[in-house]
Amino acid sequence: MIKFYYSHSQDPYYHLGLEDHYLREYSEEDEFFILYQNNPSIVMGRFQNPWIEVDLNWLKNNHLNLVRRMSGGGTVYHDLGNVNFAYIGPLKGFKKEKALNMIKEKLALLGINVEINARFDLTCGGKKVSGSAYKQTKDRVLHHFTLLISANLDHLEKSLHSPHKIKVTKAIPSVRSSVLNLIDLNPQLDFKKLIDVFMAKEIPPKLVSDSWKNEDWLWGETPYFEWEFKLHDVNFILESRKGKIEKCSHFKDHLIENESIKGEWLKAEIMYNSFHHLYPTISLKDWEDLLGH
Repeated sequence: MIKFYYSHSQDPYYHLGLEDHYLREYSEEDEFFILYQNNPSIVMGRFQNPWIEVDLNWLKNNHLNLVRRMSGGGTVYHDLGNVNFAYIGPLKGFKKEKALNMIKEKLALLGINVEINARFDLTCGGKKVSGSAYKQTKDRVLHHFTLLISANLDHLEKSLHSPHKIKVTKAIPSVRSSVLNLIDLNPQLDFKKLIDVFMAKEIPPKLVSDSWKNEDWLWGETPYFEWEFKLHDVNFILESRKGKIEKCSHFKDHLIENESIKGEWLKAEIMYNSFHHLYPTISLKDWEDLLGH
């Protein structure tokens, strides 16, 4: 029997730890369905590149969390106008439609009719209202997904458009879709109504890992990429793996390879300290605006 829970927390890193706990710490047959909300955040897929997916400078200036989840798939925007669901249960016999059909049926009770498309998104009138991603262990599965209710679509649009053009990458890109807030179809819809319709109980307190905000996870899981960019009149050719600098060449009059920062994190302060004596017109803010951290 599925146990339906909801979380009062609005911490995206806690919720990643919570999902991981229920995925790994229970027996194969245990089933859970958890509803929760996150403070404004951008949540990347496991194998994605933040410099490609996100406007990191906009995130920093608007105080959004950057999060990397354990499942694959694309980057999504969360805020308190968004409700998130996580189905966690046995891998044996699992079908992707299972949890989506549960939501579809409950939304129908609230006067909202949605469809499941070929990508296992929930759509309404051809517009996406929910996207999902998956993670499995040898005998259990996590299927988690979003539901747009009254999200700030302007922030969604701005945050999910990177200003950078990075052509060479091993990261998995997101697939963008037109979206819809369900409050346009039912103005009374909110988190509490979904808790009620699922008859969910408050989730028991859990101590979970806080490793989801560590640099090694957030930045260090970024797949290999090559980035060519220009600051002022200086050209840079950068290779990065796992969020660290593998190779960096720069040229104004002739090509120079900088070996001193190999293995360093790709951060504004490190780049500024390395190049300021050569190119004093490039400020720390220039690097911060480019790299976002």
